[in-house]
Amino acid sequence: MTQEPSPQPPDSLEEAIARAGSPMHLLWKPGVPHWSVPVVPPEHAGWAAEQAAWREGVVLKELSHHMWDLFIEGPDALDLLRHVSANDYEHFAIGQAKQFIPVTPRGHIVTDGILMRSGEQSFILSGVPAAQTWVRYHAARSGAAVTLESDPDSSVRRDRPPRLFRLQIQGPRALEVVARAFGGPRAGDEVLPFRGGRAGRSPAARLPSRHGRAGGIRVHRRLGRP
Repeated sequence: MTQEPSPQPPDSLEEAIARAGSPMHLLWKPGVPHWSVPVVPPEHAGWAAEQAAWREGVVLKELSHHMWDLFIEGPDALDLLRHVSANDYEHFAIGQAKQFIPVTPRGHIVTDGILMRSGEQSFILSGVPAAQTWVRYHAARSGAAVTLESDPDSSVRRDRPPRLFRLQIQGPRALEVVARAFGGPRAGDEVLPFRGGRAGRSPAARLPSRHGRAGGIRVHRRLGRP
């Protein structure tokens, strides 16, 4: 197994607790400013207008900068994911995505993420870094024949744009917008969640996949890859 260096906390959990004095002092800090999405400026039209938009029309969300992506590739990639999660991979086709459910050997849920199959032996795991850390830990422990490349969120990765640009279109008119953007309706989009594929004529690949059953579609776009 080979891994590219990725930003990691300098301390173990035990060391961080000892430095803070207690778990409570480590996790709870009064007066901490509200978390905000890095890079993307806040845009607020008001709570009522925003709620009405995704319930009655369509909204466009910029999700490119606050998620981590882990690129998993190699002959043991699928077996590794089977080993660390409760998901069923029997009919997991290239271009599809699913909610990733990493669990302990006793079945306790660690966290979650979004897993897309990008090739026969390659996958992209997106979301908070906890799920990716779980995969990295078991890959290192088992010696699995995989390569792991991490692309952190934009608050950590400051020297370049994200490897994936991710937009989410949500609302009852979401499919209408996607059809117009990509030149026509996409067969199966109205019923199949997490169905992906390539769309558009840009030299950069667009990988649209449906996320959820309420009209949300998340579009992944890889820069510089035909």
